[in-house]
Amino acid sequence: MAPLVKKRVVPPIPVQEQTPRVRVLVEIVEQQQSLIDSQKDTLEQRQLQIDQLSLANERQLETIEEQQTRIEALKAEVARLEKLPKKPKIRPSTLPKDDNESDHHDSDNPGASGQGETDDAKGKPPNPANARRS
Repeated sequence: MAPLVKKRVVPPIPVQEQTPRVRVLVEIVEQQQSLIDSQKDTLEQRQLQIDQLSLANERQLETIEEQQTRIEALKAEVARLEKLPKKPKIRPSTLPKDDNESDHHDSDNPGASGQGETDDAKGKPPNPANARRS
C-alpha cells in the first residue's frame, strides 16, 4: 500500500474568495476524497483475498474430485474382494412420463375398500364365536 499523500482535489481558491463556508466545503470535499481513497485500498485488499480464496477453492474442488474417484475405485476393489457383483449400469427410462399420477383409484388396491377385518393373516373373516365374552 502506498503512503497516503494528501492530494489536492479542489483547485486552489484565491484568498479573497475563501469565505468560511467555502473553507468548510473544501474541507468536506477533501474528507470525502480521503474516505474514497481509503475505501479503494480496502477494495483492493478484499479483491486480493477473494483471488486467494478462489484459488484455494479450486484446489479443494480438484482434491474432492480426486477423492471421489479414489473412493469409487476402492469400493470396486472391496466388492471384487468380497466377490460381490459389479455395480450395474442403469440406463435412463425410455417410458413416457405419466401425467395422471393423482388419478389412482382404490380399485387398484382391493384390500383398501375397508369392507371388513380379517381374523388372521390368511384373510378369513372374523368368527363371532371367538369374540370376547363378558
